[in-house]
Amino acid sequence: MSEVLAKQFGNFIDQFMEYDTKAAMRNFQNHMRIRVRIDIRQPLC
Repeated sequence: MSEVLAKQFGNFIDQFMEYDTKAAMRNFQNHMRIRVRIDIRQPLC
């Protein structure tokens, strides 16, 4: 799981903010931690 994939996924949800690189280095192959800014007035996709 790369940072490029994290940015694409975050921008799909709403607006990508940051990717947790520490989790990627700890070999968490099944998890990706990203921070996304979401307008809470809109429904989730």
